[in-house]
Amino acid sequence: MVTPAENCIGQVGEAAGWARSPICHKPNKEPKDFNLPGSKTKYSMTSMLDNILSTMMTTCGVANHPKRSKRIAGGHNTSPHQYPWTAVLIISKNSRNYLRCGATILSKLWIVTSGRCVYEYVSENVKNLLSLQNLLMTYAALVQITDLSVLVGEYDIRKYDGTELHRFFYSVQIHPNFNSNNAFTHDIALLKVKKPLVFDQNISPVCLPPKSWHYDALINVEGVATGWGSNSKGNGIEQQVFMQVISNERCRVPYGSGLTSAYFCAGRIKGEDICNQDFGGQFSVTSKDGLYRLVGISAFNEKNNCGNGHPAGFTRITEYLKWIQQITRLAIDK
Repeated sequence: MVTPAENCIGQVGEAAGWARSPICHKPNKEPKDFNLPGSKTKYSMTSMLDNILSTMMTTCGVANHPKRSKRIAGGHNTSPHQYPWTAVLIISKNSRNYLRCGATILSKLWIVTSGRCVYEYVSENVKNLLSLQNLLMTYAALVQITDLSVLVGEYDIRKYDGTELHRFFYSVQIHPNFNSNNAFTHDIALLKVKKPLVFDQNISPVCLPPKSWHYDALINVEGVATGWGSNSKGNGIEQQVFMQVISNERCRVPYGSGLTSAYFCAGRIKGEDICNQDFGGQFSVTSKDGLYRLVGISAFNEKNNCGNGHPAGFTRITEYLKWIQQITRLAIDK
């Protein structure tokens, strides 16, 4: 069944270099406020059921494992909602909508992505504050509410499946030491949605790593990166690539001595790689308890040479656990 044109956000911007498939979901309108506790608005049976299911689905890092996986060039198709914490950032610009980057669900209110994915859309005043690196300031980057939004519960961006949720943001907080002119400086941002997400089998958070995971803990560990990048042949279906973490010493060979411990690199396995459109997306590993834990945010690869075998770079989440906890108030294991 062909998705009606009015249910598609629009053609993804070719000039920006992003994938060219239309993104389809319910009409692009800001939803009404939730019926929060204490509100005079009565709950409907649907909202009550959603709240019950949301309460039940609070475990993080639980993937929906497929019975089989179909191999494609450059990666694999994920099965529908295999990684229910993955999200798509959308930018509205000049009356058009663009798939901007990947993102990851941390909680009902918080999304994490790359600072570069949202920096050019924040106000000039906030950019000036960031350049001053004044740690006494609160860096809540003010964006026009119609400019930036997120899709969760997404799988195939070509069509609307009924599993998607579209949310606008209340605030965007870029790390105070982020520098847009330096590829290796604190490339991370936290985004707070205006209305809480409703968790179910298709939408749920990833786990954060424990504080005890130090620098060497990830070397040679295999993880998975996901996204809708242009190197994939999935025609709009979310892709996954399996990559092995390498030491920063090895990674400095292609990227130089400026690579700090705030980042790590992962090399492709069996010809797999990530591309620009996957920036901001997740790199996760499974811990002993079988849960997926977010350890990296896709940050960089060799310019204009996606898929050439060079390792890809990720923002190291363990370097920012304290900052994430300060902003989001999420509990983090020791």
